[in-house]
Amino acid sequence: MGQVYRAHDPRLGRDVAIKSLPDLAILDPEGTARFEREARILASLNHPHIATLYGVEESDGARFLILELVEGGTLAERIRHGAPPLGEALTIARQVAEALEAAHEKSIVHRDLKPANIALTPGGQVKVLDFGLAKAILPDSNQQTMALATQAGVVLGTAAYMSPEQARGGVIDKRSDIWSFGCVLYELLTGRHPFPGRTISDTIAAIIGSDPDWTAVPPATPSRVRLLVRRCLEKDPKRRLHDIADVRIELEEALSDAADSGRLAAPGPTPPAGPRGLRREHLAWALAGVSLLALLWVVALGPAQDDGAPTRPAHAVSSAILLPEGLQVSLANPAGRFALSPDGRRLAVVASDTTGRSMLWIRPLDSGIAQPISGTEGASFPFWAPNSRSVAFLAGGKLKKVDPSGGAPTTIADATLPATGAWSTDDVILFTPKGGSPLYRVSAGGGATTQVTTLDAAEGDAQHWYPSFLPDGRHFVYFVVGSKAGGLTDPRAIYLGSLDSKESPRLLVRGGSNARYANGHLVYLREGTLVAQPFDPATLSFTGDPMPIVEQVQIAGAGTTGVAGAFTVSDVGLLAYQTGFLVRSQLAWFDRAGTELRKIGDLGDYADVSLSPDGTHAAVSVLDAALGARDIWIYDLARGLRERFTSDPGDDFAPIWASPDGGRIFFSSRRQASIHLYQKPARGGGAEQLLYEDALGKFASHTSPGNGHLVYIAGGGIISRSDLWILPLTDGSKAVPLLESAFIETHGQFSPDGRWLAYSSNEADRLEVYVRRFPDRGEKWRISTAGGGWPRWARSGEEILYLAPDNTLMSAPVAARGSSFEVGAARALFKMRPRGQSRLDAYQYDVSPDSQQILVNAHVAGASSPPITLVANWPEIVAR
Repeated sequence: MGQVYRAHDPRLGRDVAIKSLPDLAILDPEGTARFEREARILASLNHPHIATLYGVEESDGARFLILELVEGGTLAERIRHGAPPLGEALTIARQVAEALEAAHEKSIVHRDLKPANIALTPGGQVKVLDFGLAKAILPDSNQQTMALATQAGVVLGTAAYMSPEQARGGVIDKRSDIWSFGCVLYELLTGRHPFPGRTISDTIAAIIGSDPDWTAVPPATPSRVRLLVRRCLEKDPKRRLHDIADVRIELEEALSDAADSGRLAAPGPTPPAGPRGLRREHLAWALAGVSLLALLWVVALGPAQDDGAPTRPAHAVSSAILLPEGLQVSLANPAGRFALSPDGRRLAVVASDTTGRSMLWIRPLDSGIAQPISGTEGASFPFWAPNSRSVAFLAGGKLKKVDPSGGAPTTIADATLPATGAWSTDDVILFTPKGGSPLYRVSAGGGATTQVTTLDAAEGDAQHWYPSFLPDGRHFVYFVVGSKAGGLTDPRAIYLGSLDSKESPRLLVRGGSNARYANGHLVYLREGTLVAQPFDPATLSFTGDPMPIVEQVQIAGAGTTGVAGAFTVSDVGLLAYQTGFLVRSQLAWFDRAGTELRKIGDLGDYADVSLSPDGTHAAVSVLDAALGARDIWIYDLARGLRERFTSDPGDDFAPIWASPDGGRIFFSSRRQASIHLYQKPARGGGAEQLLYEDALGKFASHTSPGNGHLVYIAGGGIISRSDLWILPLTDGSKAVPLLESAFIETHGQFSPDGRWLAYSSNEADRLEVYVRRFPDRGEKWRISTAGGGWPRWARSGEEILYLAPDNTLMSAPVAARGSSFEVGAARALFKMRPRGQSRLDAYQYDVSPDSQQILVNAHVAGASSPPITLVANWPEIVAR
């Protein structure tokens, strides 16, 4: 990692440590840029147990870190003299856990925790060093770690503390830090490493395939600490503790026991963790001797009062919910994945089983069993009846309801736009029936629908959706997309409406989305943060300022300004949410029969697959989970190597290659809250050039042969306003709408001769593939027959490939006959498992020049479903 010098800063009169970066970082401009970007994030850490990063300096092209100088030795030196006494060991471990917790709360993962990176001051204070620097310097830390492992002394310490997933070259998240912490804790208790080996290969083999010697743990170690270190060292990250805060609490309890009794607690049954006056408490659910959800249920509702009403605990309690083995939470539609019943007893979840079948499941909170609901295949956006006895959902272009205790689903109304609804105590349902629509009402028993809200053309309203009733059952809050009241480039706002048409809608929140009323608060998402603002339903007004509950809630769309978030609230003080969604996918070649031919590169969160015209390279957008932003990378498909193409702090996505030479790449980027079109030479040299900007979001789709025109989606993907526009690239003309309507138009793709345009539209109440002449936009021909999207032309111009609703790749023969167009019967090729669509516009596959191979961004089963966090008595979080 470089060399470290002791130095004196004469300007501030303090001693510091100066770390010089290795030649690798100095010689790699992209690595240097990445390092500086992450260094700015690391500088935001301010914690007594984290060594402070003071600054970054440059001299003669060399880079230096200016760090807090920590006097004393390291934990590695301390352990070299033997394991410390148990009380000292737990005190050190607790301070390390506190440091990791502070970093994880800012989405910073250490990746290289080990005793050599834990300094001890003469007063016994812990200072954790080198947060994230290896990741910052090396663009692919997993691959580089393994590559350097053969060089003596380079990463010996790192390899010894790798998690199994890191040793295999997988994705690293905070659970990898918890594994490394478990290694450190084991070493503190025993004075030896849990996975010894004479060589790095022996050590890695032990990490992957062997268990620590548990008999080496001293007999006097409390049973709760024994279990803690075991849970930290679970090889399967899904079974490992998910939150370092749980670790910290267990260590505090062990030390508290020692303080209460005057000695460390002897081995024996682990006592339950009780309230300690904390602002928030986390259940160490993996350590509990009873069911997590049964315990959480007891804590959430508490013992009954004299009148039978449940009491509520004095503090908020949070814990992770994992679905049963084999179930995967839906990757699509963050705001439509799950919903708590109003009584807080059940969670409706959209999930898929090992066969890939997606449907609605009901998860009682006092049981570990999830129940599939027959007849709900393809369901999304569940919402409950006020009595918690029925749940409504969208499926197959219909709004339906079902009794989870039994019976078949029944249809309430037509509804083609994916969005949740609201169910009042008077059995009125509010919903959005289609794209570009206001809210409508319908009886929960079905029947005629009636318009309730009106799109305000003067304010630029494009869509009304995500309604939520207030307690009176007459007033409701709803989300407006396209409203100028948002005051943003991608504006949105929360409004108050009424079933009484005489009342005019009223603006409540600028820049907020999918609000829900619960427990005296309006809970809504704003720029990726879930907030709660006191709200009086009697006066229909706010009574206090918004207070944050949790940051980085999973949202739809790129960046932190997506449209709707993954959270749900009940009427009994329960909140469920998902934070940043870790998606793991694998680029792989398939033949037309669906046989996997070879994998490309490592696992990652890829999207927007685009092949170069000669088929030798692929451009993909890749999420950097630590920074929460997407960049575009170029894969050399023959060698399986990738190089960074963009490095802006904003999100870069939707890359498309210039046709037919592939000399330029056009792409979309969200910078300063705006999504605009850019271009850059494909070989990476030269500056990025802004192509066009206006008030609409722009998603690059395709270029015509000869690069005369670029077709793009304006308005954007997951919101209702999604039109196809054309930007001339040769004469400097302004962009003009090509297909503009109240429906969704997306996936524009030019034919090889440029005379035809394939695209997708939901004008037939579901997404279908069509072809029109270009540029006259006259007659259209429908390609798909039972739903479809994401068309790709074969180079011959005689075939269009597209995805059916169940992700089956279809092939339709086509032929141009003068000004007419002929379409043959489509046939199924194979069913792929692409990465879940984070945006409607994103392509997860492309076709080789000879049309015989398909490059797929394939979903990796079981690797992308972080737990749903359940919080009991969440109002206590914002009450102090």
